[in-house]
Amino acid sequence: SKCDLNMMGNPAQADWEEGFELYVVHRLPQLRCLDGKDISKSLRIVAAQHFPRLEAELKVKAAEAKVKKVREAAARKKAAEAKAEAKAAAKA
Repeated sequence: SKCDLNMMGNPAQADWEEGFELYVVHRLPQLRCLDGKDISKSLRIVAAQHFPRLEAELKVKAAEAKVKKVREAAARKKAAEAKAEAKAAAKA
C-alpha cells in the first residue's frame, strides 16, 4: 500500500542507523509500516520527542557529506591534471 515503505539497503539508512527510523516515522506520519514492521503509537511519540535532535544530526551529516564530495572532486581533478602533465611530459 502507499502507506508502507521499505528502506532496507538504502545508503541513508546504513549511514544513520540510530536515527533513521525515528526520523522517517516522524517526517512521514501517513506511514503505517516501515521495513515490514508496523509503526506503533508509542514509536510515533518517541520519534516526535527525538525529532529536534535528529534534525540537527541530519544537518551535520549533510554538511559532512557535502565537504566529502567537494574534497573527492578536488582530488579527482588533481589526479586528472597530474595525469595530463605526465602525458605531456612523455610526449616532449
